[in-house]
Amino acid sequence: MTTHNVEEAGALCDRIAIIKNGRIVELGSPDELKIKVGAYTYVTITFNRALESRELVFLEPCEYKVQASKLLIVCSKPVEAIVKAVEFAKEAGLEVLDIRISSPTLEDVFVKVAKGE
Repeated sequence: MTTHNVEEAGALCDRIAIIKNGRIVELGSPDELKIKVGAYTYVTITFNRALESRELVFLEPCEYKVQASKLLIVCSKPVEAIVKAVEFAKEAGLEVLDIRISSPTLEDVFVKVAKGE
């Protein structure tokens, strides 16, 4: 089967090949590709008050964005980022109201491979 829809490929196939410039650059099961390529996980943490970006330098090298009381983190090691954020909250007297984790999709894998990351 060939398709340009990577989510369709993930639902229907046991193994997926990602082709770039006519060559297979990645091959494996959907889960293997997510691990092999190191696709990023998305973490959203909601606190009881607004945050300042300068308070969060401890999250580097993860990418992060602050939206009032929400902290959005994009990283390959979500557990480490969550632990650091919870420790920060405890030290800063913040209350963690919610933590959500979104697993990487095959689309994320494809984009990362296509960019050559």
